[in-house]
Amino acid sequence: GLIKRDVSRIVTAGTLTDDRLLKDRESNVLAALCLRTGEVGVAVVELVGGRFEVLEAAREALVDELSRLQPAEILVEDAPGNPAVEIVESLRQMFPITLTRRAAHEFALHHAERTLLEHFSVATLSGFGFAEMDASLCAAGAIVRYLRETQRCQVEHLSTLTRRVGQEYVQIDQSTWRSLEITQTLRGAAREGSLLHAVDRTVHAMGGRTLRRWLASPLR
Repeated sequence: GLIKRDVSRIVTAGTLTDDRLLKDRESNVLAALCLRTGEVGVAVVELVGGRFEVLEAAREALVDELSRLQPAEILVEDAPGNPAVEIVESLRQMFPITLTRRAAHEFALHHAERTLLEHFSVATLSGFGFAEMDASLCAAGAIVRYLRETQRCQVEHLSTLTRRVGQEYVQIDQSTWRSLEITQTLRGAAREGSLLHAVDRTVHAMGGRTLRRWLASPLR
């Protein structure tokens, strides 16, 4: 008989989960940027590990923050003159990254809030420690919407949302980060010879990814 055909999943740079396509011991991160007057919000998802977090950053420190995260793909609002596009272009000079434009309404406060409440099946986000909506939660709502479209299912393993507080971590600017050769060497961008290579005694890839994340954002 006839076989029903349909698109079961859309694979993008930031939504890879197949071990054969992922770099060993490196996180494959999907990020979203939401820039508002006086606010810069970032949402980060790692599908393999189920990490889902948001953070707020000063605009001048945003490139430093993203260069440590090294997202494979960044979602931005499709709006004329969006400064987020310029930020992503500057990041492309340091590492490969995919820019994905999304409809502006997906970053709207009311739309993002409704998306997050539906995703977590809650009436309020206060249980996650959020008193009110801000730019970072607007970015989080846009990410959930994008994942629903690409994964063609509810991403239920993203069961919690945490806020990353910048004051809890050592702030390392992008040039210092590269000079210290924390995750890769300055010459050749190789893992061997870096601090991470010297201290990594983890057994599995997930442990290696966690260690890399700890070194990228050391606690104060």
